Amino acid sequence: MRPAIERALRLAALTLPLAVAPLLAQGGSPQVRTTTFMVSVIVDTDCQISGAHSLSFGRAQLPSGAVLTLPRLRQLSHVEVSCSPNTRYLLSLDRGDAAESSVGQRLLVQRGNTTAAALRYQLYSDPDFSTIWGDGSSGSASSISNVGDGRQQLYTIYAEFPSQTMPEAGIYSSIITASVSF
Repeated sequence: MRPAIERALRLAALTLPLAVAPLLAQGGSPQVRTTTFMVSVIVDTDCQISGAHSLSFGRAQLPSGAVLTLPRLRQLSHVEVSCSPNTRYLLSLDRGDAAESSVGQRLLVQRGNTTAAALRYQLYSDPDFSTIWGDGSSGSASSISNVGDGRQQLYTIYAEFPSQTMPEAGIYSSIITASVSF
């Protein structure tokens, strides 16, 4: 070992006991003070809604005034909900944006044509087409209630276009808003 390093090590060994000596003289051991602090995180409940696909009944090729008879036209669509674990939520479908539409009687209308008659259709939450899927605001129109598990949950929308008299030719539509409340 180099002589300069050896001298530094000897000097450090001699001064260390002198630095600890006052501590030992006060009580025999060094004093320790402590404090505590909390570490936390807030996990908010959250839900996401996505995957709503357009739904089309296709073409009803009947002359104006003719009656569409059975079988009724039926289609499916889907909506996906993902909520934080143990988050209670309601999944609702509104009446649509047609002025005279209601959850109990949803309507398809021609955009920009105020004289055209409307066409009736309905959205259901079950494959038997018996429970109207709504926003919980009118009679039997119900929302779907569930509890999130952190994963994506898929819901099927059952749509039906019943027998009815056909109005003038054109494209009839409605925009439905799907909502998740939590």
